Amino acid sequence: MPAANPSVLNYNVDDECKLEEADLAFFMQYTRRDRWTDIHEAVEYVKKIWLAVKAKYHTYRCIQTMSFLKPKVQNLSAYPRILETFNAQGCIKVADIGCCFGQETRKLIVDGIPPDMIWAVDVIDGYWKAGLDLYADNEDSQQCISKVHTIFTDPCADNADENLSLNLLTADFDCIVLMFVFHVLSLKQSETLVQRMALMLKRGGQVMGVCIGSDAAREWHLTPDGKSSRYLHSTETLTQMFLHSGFTDVVVTVQDWEKGLGPPRPRWPEEEEFNRVRLEFHATKK
Repeated sequence: MPAANPSVLNYNVDDECKLEEADLAFFMQYTRRDRWTDIHEAVEYVKKIWLAVKAKYHTYRCIQTMSFLKPKVQNLSAYPRILETFNAQGCIKVADIGCCFGQETRKLIVDGIPPDMIWAVDVIDGYWKAGLDLYADNEDSQQCISKVHTIFTDPCADNADENLSLNLLTADFDCIVLMFVFHVLSLKQSETLVQRMALMLKRGGQVMGVCIGSDAAREWHLTPDGKSSRYLHSTETLTQMFLHSGFTDVVVTVQDWEKGLGPPRPRWPEEEEFNRVRLEFHATKK
């Protein structure tokens, strides 16, 4: 397997990131368009939050490209299952793992999932707090984001802490959303996360999401903590990882780059030797 690049990627951290009006559509809708004098005021507000986050936290590619402005969960082929489950049962328990700014959580709420039925999970709370500043949620609304259950712990840690054990490993979640997480993890972390998700979900529960992968599985750059190599799954390795952890009906497909999730970033020179792909997946807990 090719060696990983011996550097922790902090992506292009220049302070320029062009936004078009379409990039702000969800943000403007959620924050109420009449709040802004014009789109330029909104852009300056977004950029202020963005620069503050980049100065304090690890700048993932999704942060650099302001992906926190555009939820993508609705583009998953399995996404209607979340709404169908809620409509059929009248209740649902959903986890958004790797919630970052909370854009996917907010999309779930906008689409009708009550906020108190959502658990937003991330390793640190910094990005989530930035999302609270960015979206300036209306605390008087029925969509009040403060009703979302927030869990800030590492679901990939070798030993589950009390927060993880008591609040997540409960075998009663109906659905887990996992957007663009696997490719920032090592192989061991990915395997641990899938095992933990199996402990979170009830029988018949669903996990769905997207990650960056490769036509042939391989290590690449270091994880954000610099301790191990990130792992890019292939369709085969991602499928087998779910099957080995107690999932069934596993479907992993190579997704069109243009499927509402934004174009691929430019390649680094060391990536020219392999084909980077985007993998959409969903699986069911046995």
